[in-house]
Amino acid sequence: MDSALYVENVMEPHVVPFWHECREAYGWVAVMGDGVPGHKGFAKNYRQLNAMEHIPLPAQSPDLNLIEALWLDMEMELGETWAWIGDIPALERALNTVWQGIPGDRLERLIDSMAQWLQALINAEGGSTPY
Repeated sequence: MDSALYVENVMEPHVVPFWHECREAYGWVAVMGDGVPGHKGFAKNYRQLNAMEHIPLPAQSPDLNLIEALWLDMEMELGETWAWIGDIPALERALNTVWQGIPGDRLERLIDSMAQWLQALINAEGGSTPY
């Protein structure tokens, strides 16, 4: 997905409204991007336009990206419950169902674990960690 498509299909309808909600609720919020092409170009300009603080990460940095744990959860759920999905509309329905089914306490545990992730990364001097 290039950055224009990313802005149109992900940032504008989902990330930016969620970012504003979180900023209102918590006061400070930043988005993280891992250097993939979709997070650059138009996406960078769109973040600036919306005054979104951005924490850049190196590409392929799952140790600092909590969403990676959720993707794994979703992949497992899709594989176990939905098995093979043959078309895009069915995949969209399945993904939405799985995403909506993620319990709030799972999100809280991931957020609470961030300090451990960071410490593991510090201990590994920036190398791979068990997370």
